[in-house]
Amino acid sequence: GAPSRLVIDLLAFGLASSVAVAWELGEYLSDRFLGTHARLGGANTMRDLFFGLLGAAVCLGAMRLFDLRPESCAYKGTR
Repeated sequence: GAPSRLVIDLLAFGLASSVAVAWELGEYLSDRFLGTHARLGGANTMRDLFFGLLGAAVCLGAMRLFDLRPESCAYKGTR
């Protein structure tokens, strides 16, 4: 069967979390091997991760609040 709305939300949040961590890893590797100065310290990294997760949570909350689902969008007849 189709996954529940909760499973889809958890998957979306997990993917957003993974992207935030991958971005920070990219900054670290860039600093380490390319000599850039993208990382500004541990506090900056934690702030970036926090706001990445907060943005994902706000987006998912807004989608729930306004009942935004793919099947409720105008393009549903194009599938």
